[in-house]
Amino acid sequence: MHRALGISKEIEDAAWFVLGPGLHGKPSALDGRTKTWSVQAAAELLDRLERGVPDPKAPMMTNLRQNLQDASRGAKQLAVELLFLQSLPLAHEVKSLKVKRARVAEAASWLEPPLELPDELYAGMTDHGVIRDRTAEFNWTIWDHLKWLCRFVQHVAQRPPGAVAAAVKDPLAFHQLVAAPR
Repeated sequence: MHRALGISKEIEDAAWFVLGPGLHGKPSALDGRTKTWSVQAAAELLDRLERGVPDPKAPMMTNLRQNLQDASRGAKQLAVELLFLQSLPLAHEVKSLKVKRARVAEAASWLEPPLELPDELYAGMTDHGVIRDRTAEFNWTIWDHLKWLCRFVQHVAQRPPGAVAAAVKDPLAFHQLVAAPR
């Protein structure tokens, strides 16, 4: 598939490692068998996120783990993918890079059996990025980012697969596809 490249080829390649199969209705690149970008997985994850945080003083990952405790594999694995996509373009110090990678790896460990993450996933998750925000407020909104991404996955998963595949090649067609009412 041909696509226009933006600021960082390595970041975009890493994102497309997850986005490509998801947008084309294929099983996740993380395990090759779980269909994560489905209406069902996104709805389940969104429902669990909308429950709110069990303990507002607990770390975000502790609350997420509690909310996903008995979730389906599809919902848990979608959470891994969305945590990855949410943090991938961020530019932070090396310490924050370790935190980003640790979040994705921790969420992958909640699956049974635990998901072993492929090297390709981390190829673009470097200490540099295209979004620079070192404020704590950004971390406070991760929960909201994940809810937005769930709604995006639901919206795209409801579109005809051929329409999504065609729109991925054309930014204007993709915009029209995702902006279209349900």
